Amino acid sequence: MLVDYTDQINDALIAQGKGTEFLLLFKLKNPVVISNNQLSYYRIEYSSLLKECQDKNDESFLYVNDSDYTYLTNEEADKILNSSNINLFDYYS
Repeated sequence: MLVDYTDQINDALIAQGKGTEFLLLFKLKNPVVISNNQLSYYRIEYSSLLKECQDKNDESFLYVNDSDYTYLTNEEADKILNSSNINLFDYYS
């Protein structure tokens, strides 16, 4: 089950949990240089959780076991943000 935590996290463009995994997409205040000297204005964070995501008020996203992140190009972020029925797990692997 996909749980939407977007309203629970300040500055989140999208925040979703599924099982014991959590993904957060947000826009950076300052861009970073990524491969091929492109600027990235977006970052997606992945967290492995100790608690399973069950509903938007359970705050499971606070119980982080491990985490990682990756920067997105504007094109990658636009593809996600302009899609209907957004599921970050379709884009992050």
